[in-house]
Amino acid sequence: MVVKHSSKFILLGCLIVLVLLNPYLEKKEGILMNSRYKENTGMTQNTLLLRTLGMKKVGVSFLWVNQVLTLGGEGSVSTEETVEKLYENSSKMTYLDPYFLTNYNFTGSVLGLINVFRRHDLAGEIYERGILYNPDNRVLKNYYAGVVAASKGDEETLLVNFERVVKETKDDLLTTIVSYVYEKKYNRDGQQKDLKKAREYWTILANSKDAKYREGGLRKLEDYSRIKKKKK
Repeated sequence: MVVKHSSKFILLGCLIVLVLLNPYLEKKEGILMNSRYKENTGMTQNTLLLRTLGMKKVGVSFLWVNQVLTLGGEGSVSTEETVEKLYENSSKMTYLDPYFLTNYNFTGSVLGLINVFRRHDLAGEIYERGILYNPDNRVLKNYYAGVVAASKGDEETLLVNFERVVKETKDDLLTTIVSYVYEKKYNRDGQQKDLKKAREYWTILANSKDAKYREGGLRKLEDYSRIKKKKK
């Protein structure tokens, strides 16, 4: 009995902390109250209940945390299960709040650009849904154009669109992709301009707030320095 009550208190405490700390919850309720989602995709018994009770923000907050944890736990379940869960969570978030841009940009880029997933079809659906409800958002359109270019192996179009996104958002994942594409171009064609661009973006990552990306950027810059010394 004590254990049961303790679990309830812990769950309640976690809910309160999430509500207080999640920056998404600072969004103006009026925007969500006026949301007019036109599809049934993402509608489940739970999401329908959350909409009915006017708890869209809380629902999206929990789903967003679950989305990040799902990606972080990739490897403990099959890739197919991870893809299914990421897409399902994204659909549910759209059903609750079609104006939550991070949902589209994060999930679309993960499914469309990370090699282990490479589901351009699902990424395209997510971006198209995002653009439908946010038609004036340039970043969203550039993300989508970059993913489409990646699916076709079009390096130049990918770079044009992703460099625009990086300039506006400082997105570490896209910065990494741009760095690797320029590095690949340099290794293939030997053009110094491509090496210069690769170093430029690795330098940006070396100053990232995220330790994982910062270490990757620093490691790449060290590799370039060693190669330069050997050539001398």
